[in-house]
Amino acid sequence: RRGDLALALAFHARVRAEAGLDLAGGLAAATEAVALMRVLAAEIPALYTSPLAEVVALESRLRAAVPRRDAP
Repeated sequence: RRGDLALALAFHARVRAEAGLDLAGGLAAATEAVALMRVLAAEIPALYTSPLAEVVALESRLRAAVPRRDAP
């Protein structure tokens, strides 16, 4: 199920963020979770709007923490 996958990806991203390990992997997981949850929140807002907001915030935090590849 897409919902289960989205929540698992969000959990994976949160664990990476809290541990400070493989932040790029956590960002990738959060980005995928956001994409899935956007669709789910459109279909079932009562169930996915709040988790979507949390994962969007986590994605933003990870994006700020992951060094950009084009940086010297």
